[in-house]
Amino acid sequence: MALALASTTLFGLAAEACARITVRRWSSQDARRVPLIEPHPTLGWVKPARASAWIRRSEYLVHLQINSHGLRGPEIPWARPAGVARVLLLGDSFTEGFCVAEEDTVRARLESQLRELVGPLQVVNGGTTGYSTDQELLFYLEQGRRYEPDVVVLLVYYNDLSDDTVGGLDKPRFDLVDGELQLRNSPVPPPSPEVEEWLRRGFQLKPLRGSMALRLLSDHTAARNPGVHAALVELGLAEPRRVPDTLPEEFWPFRPPRQLGRAPWRKPTALLAAIAEAVRADGARLVVFYVPARFEIDAAAWELTRARYSLGRRWTREGAISWLRETCRALGVPLIDPRPAMRASQDAGHPPYFAIDGHWNEDGHAIAAREISAELRHELSASAARRGPGRGARGPDRPLVPDGDRAANDQTRSGTTKGSR
Repeated sequence: MALALASTTLFGLAAEACARITVRRWSSQDARRVPLIEPHPTLGWVKPARASAWIRRSEYLVHLQINSHGLRGPEIPWARPAGVARVLLLGDSFTEGFCVAEEDTVRARLESQLRELVGPLQVVNGGTTGYSTDQELLFYLEQGRRYEPDVVVLLVYYNDLSDDTVGGLDKPRFDLVDGELQLRNSPVPPPSPEVEEWLRRGFQLKPLRGSMALRLLSDHTAARNPGVHAALVELGLAEPRRVPDTLPEEFWPFRPPRQLGRAPWRKPTALLAAIAEAVRADGARLVVFYVPARFEIDAAAWELTRARYSLGRRWTREGAISWLRETCRALGVPLIDPRPAMRASQDAGHPPYFAIDGHWNEDGHAIAAREISAELRHELSASAARRGPGRGARGPDRPLVPDGDRAANDQTRSGTTKGSR
């Protein structure tokens, strides 16, 4: 018994020492926990131009480099060169891909694959952490169309349909009034000092009961093995998962259809229609790509989510994709559903998501690029012969979204269809 106690003690001390060395090494790399963003008066927030930083979380360490236009990826001029195809990606953190190296993002992989198929081509990464469909519409009107893309790919995640913000940052919002979108809260008020401090926050990991080993163990089992985690919680060796007192509002797309009704879908439908109309007016083609949540791919993750929030059996993983499929069909917009490919990868032992972070890992970005490439190659090949200089899209000297609520409302209404389906 004395030998067993001594061995256990030595093992615990060794594990704690290794954990502290690991966390100290992470902290010494001068990495941030928050992706590179700064407040912006018309978009809510953007990435600071020419900025760079290391982003550290427990599952990855990634270097972010932002170009002169405030986007992740290589320098790409506004005007499209003659004979070069362009694809513009719109989306949130999945599109930006701050969890993986630039060469592993869906942007880089898609560009490489399409160049082999259709020749000279550039893919612009218009994704920004935390953006929702409303900000993606505003970004396209203000900046995205200036790239003169042949194809615009809108990547839609379920919480893009809500008005959620990032870290307390404020944002512009649309209201649907008599079937028309009207922009509110623009220009956006400056952030509070607390939010500005959050934007500068570095990587931090707090011990659990004074132990870094327990902290790493608790975080690991909480994401990967709920059963073991629950047992460790009972023994006092892990931290109970923090569950909100109420269900997050962003979960509404998965409510039972009869309970949800059709009204909540009207504004997202109007926003999607506005993007489609603006893209078509510029002579480009819109393609929608559905970004599934991890629990839409992993059945065990869905059951854990249901148990965590006490979701009834009528809650469904099909809510968001069903609406998107119906809406894209009505708008005449192609929809890419990568769920079968991602589920096959999950079942084959290659999960496409980080277990703790919940974003795509390198495998997830690779699958997304393949699925988009398969949809775009025929369209881009067909347009290669007729591709020439820019189509005369608005140049950088002309404002795309005037300042002020009233002017912005007029600008937005000019590219908006009725919101009811």
